[in-house]
Amino acid sequence: MKFSKKPIALAAFSLLAGAPLAAHAVSVSFSRPSSGATLRDVNWSNSSACEVTGSSIRRVTFTLINSSGRSTTLNTDTGSPWRCTLDSSDFANGKYTLRATAYDSSGRTATASRSVTISNTTTGGGTGGGTGGGTTGTLPTMALSAPAAGVPLKGNVQGPPNCTVTGSNIAKIEFYLNGVLTNTDGNATNGWGCWIDTTKYQDGAYTLKAIAFNAAGQTTTASWPVTIQNGTTGTTNVAPTVGISAPGSSATLAGTAVPYTLTASDSDGSVAKVELSVIAGGTQKVVATKTAAPYSGTFSTSGLPNGAATLMAVATDNLGKQTSVQRSVSINNTVVSDPGGGTGGSTSPVADSHIIGKARADVAFSQQSGYSAQVIGQHTSVSSIPESGINGSTLSNGETLRVGKASDPRNSAAKVFQFQLGPNDPDTSGSKRAEFSFNPNIEMNKVYWIAVSTYVHDWGNLGSGDMSLFGTQLHSGANNLGLSPSFGLYTSSGGRNFHVEARWAAGSCSSGCSTTKANYADQPIPFGRWVDFVFKFKQNTSGSGFLQVWMDGQQIVNHTGNLGFSTGATDYAKFGYYNWSSFNSSRKVMLRSPTIVADPTGSTYSQEQVRALLGGTAADALAGGSTSTTGSTTTAASSGVCSTALCVAAQ
Repeated sequence: MKFSKKPIALAAFSLLAGAPLAAHAVSVSFSRPSSGATLRDVNWSNSSACEVTGSSIRRVTFTLINSSGRSTTLNTDTGSPWRCTLDSSDFANGKYTLRATAYDSSGRTATASRSVTISNTTTGGGTGGGTGGGTTGTLPTMALSAPAAGVPLKGNVQGPPNCTVTGSNIAKIEFYLNGVLTNTDGNATNGWGCWIDTTKYQDGAYTLKAIAFNAAGQTTTASWPVTIQNGTTGTTNVAPTVGISAPGSSATLAGTAVPYTLTASDSDGSVAKVELSVIAGGTQKVVATKTAAPYSGTFSTSGLPNGAATLMAVATDNLGKQTSVQRSVSINNTVVSDPGGGTGGSTSPVADSHIIGKARADVAFSQQSGYSAQVIGQHTSVSSIPESGINGSTLSNGETLRVGKASDPRNSAAKVFQFQLGPNDPDTSGSKRAEFSFNPNIEMNKVYWIAVSTYVHDWGNLGSGDMSLFGTQLHSGANNLGLSPSFGLYTSSGGRNFHVEARWAAGSCSSGCSTTKANYADQPIPFGRWVDFVFKFKQNTSGSGFLQVWMDGQQIVNHTGNLGFSTGATDYAKFGYYNWSSFNSSRKVMLRSPTIVADPTGSTYSQEQVRALLGGTAADALAGGSTSTTGSTTTAASSGVCSTALCVAAQ
């Protein structure tokens, strides 16, 4: 396996910086696999079985695109030979396009594609959620014991006894309703079950699918017909209509203020939202979201590759039904800046001088600085953390580690950070917590990025009021004021979902203030896999702050207005796991590459560049986002608890 360390990449960049531009445009073509190849149980890691060649190549990004157009980034290779990483067990059987995008030292691109078919001997997770490979074992078996035949699902179904699966040789089960992931159950204490808020769906017939995984990652899939009945029998929800008036078909787009006009209507209800996306270079980016007419405005093409692209408009009605339409366009940017909090960015790596905080599991704690650990009543600077970690009493899972390093669940040869809480652990700073706390270095009115990969071990259903915070938060430096974080990731819906919370107080807050909170729509917690989170933000309390959040490359939050608290203090980032209420069993969260980046211009970097600092591969991530086909309609329930993207309430 090849590893490319950042200092080497920067050294190469320095050598190229003074060189003239390449005389010839970048080119790329596949050597392997052959077009139409069948991939059966392959697990490539920078393998010669997947390789491209070409000229003037600086780096190559590999993506895999399914038949619906959904794209998953596999890896970026920064040195010849240019090879991809792919574990076919992370994808459902079917036809795919394998795409390589090559970049030269000036950021120019060329692409090459291969049509391939995945045909594993055991069915993959369908959306990239399998654990892959491993030692073979007895395949799982399962049967649906509830609901009984003819008994409908009603209300907010929260697993057994209303939705129960029994079986053997099961490590976890993924549940899907009409192909949409509803939850992953990794705890059989109360039986295996699905969690579905049926009030978000129209009454009628559905298909419940379960994918059971054994300890080796092998899977068994089963499906059953179910009925949702909440009292609207016979009602048929007519899909909304949607259209793209501008830009025109085959239009060339460039710059940060491309005008658009969409149309949408719903004959038997109302339009909840209209989204406009650009699909380019194997990436889908939501560039505009409207929750009320007129559905028009401008969007930025900054950070998108030049060449052929597709505009896609998706209208969602008040009952969650969607209609989409697509239009072919092209992108032709020269030098594009994006100063207003957009994705922006060039194609160069993030400069070392702009990384103002990073914790590394591959470096001894004694050789690191800039952060400290807090857990079980201890406050320990990073250089004083034992390499064996900070340990406590033995937990029910047999472990003692609370903060430290552990083997990556996806790659036993790699180390990651582990944060674990036990129910009888003493409080630290007023709550149960296991965290890294970085030195204060976040100033008001400046733009920053935070990136972190999270791996949440399934903790089952959380009790009422048992709210936890995981992954990361931005904390006020004025600790004496007792302010809540400016933003963070919080559990909701019994711990099966999470949402982003943003907080602020208008004006000065140097002696205390009243906080306003924005809760963004719920997302299912993808238990048992790595998930990349990227945050771009500027704290400002006079209306010009923002917070943008991407999950596995898909934007889930675009908050504008006030953010943070003006206290005169410098703020700081934290990473780990936190709980403010009583709980019964140990809980474990793993993190990879927590990083803080200062953006000197506000548009120096893109989320793709910052996400690249995390070093993950597509084997870690589920494909996400809506990819409805042209002219089709699909029924999909909103994963949020709000009818609009933002629910604002005084805290």
